[in-house]
Amino acid sequence: MNVVVVDTSAVLDAMLDRTENPEFVTLVSQAKNGKITVVIPEIVLFELAWVLKSRYEKVKQEIILILRALFSIKNVHIEHTGEASQALEVFAEHSISFSDARILVAALQQREAALVTQDRKLRSVWRALAL
Repeated sequence: MNVVVVDTSAVLDAMLDRTENPEFVTLVSQAKNGKITVVIPEIVLFELAWVLKSRYEKVKQEIILILRALFSIKNVHIEHTGEASQALEVFAEHSISFSDARILVAALQQREAALVTQDRKLRSVWRALAL
């Protein structure tokens, strides 16, 4: 089986129905049919969230729906799936950025870790979840 690694622009093309490069749509179709595996590096999720918010003015709920959709596509593998999925849930439940949610997940995975941050929102969620 062939493996294809994609970047943020390829995912955006498909998720936003942009026509300039339909390659990702074709890749997803091939993945669903079991012909290939598409790999999305974890960093693409964070770039995607940032671009959707800053350039396309998507609200948090829209971003969450788009990201969740990526996790559910057959034969599409997201790097560090468990951690990224946990970060997405923390992002959905709390008033912090998706990237801060990932930092929080990393800290929570370390037993007896301290989280050093000047970000008040992140520190507040950390205190609530690290108990």
